[in-house]
Amino acid sequence: MGVVQRLNQFIEKKGISKYKFYQKTGLSNGALDKGENLGSDKCEKIYYAFPDINIVWLLTGRGEMLINEKSDVVTPQPADKSVEAVVYYNMYKEKEAKVEAQAELIGELKQTIRQLEEQVLGLQNIRSDTAQPSAGSARTRKSGVAGSEGVQFAEQSGFVGVK
Repeated sequence: MGVVQRLNQFIEKKGISKYKFYQKTGLSNGALDKGENLGSDKCEKIYYAFPDINIVWLLTGRGEMLINEKSDVVTPQPADKSVEAVVYYNMYKEKEAKVEAQAELIGELKQTIRQLEEQVLGLQNIRSDTAQPSAGSARTRKSGVAGSEGVQFAEQSGFVGVK
């Protein structure tokens, strides 16, 4: 049995409607219809709205549903501390996995940025090479005939068929 089922038992024992429960806790309508467990933030809201609920019972099912009226505070037993440690450890592992995935994504994005920067530089170099004509090719355009310098430039540049 999960937290949600235990909360439904608690609501029934208290004799209140789910609507009244949602109103008092600030949880969204239907929050108890979405699964078997709730996050620690929601459990905290429930505890503050209903301080008579035994939070150890809510989380683990152990102990009594309601806090003994003689005692306002639940004294955690050693086994309860281990449950708390497991909860915190699981939260830590989830965060650690998320951070690792984000670090991997950042590395991939940095690599993509480097590749794109290289492509931009290559395109800029091509553009600057084509934007500034060589001296020999300028003479060819002006006179229509390439001098010996133009022929030499054409041969060095790999142009084929220049006479």
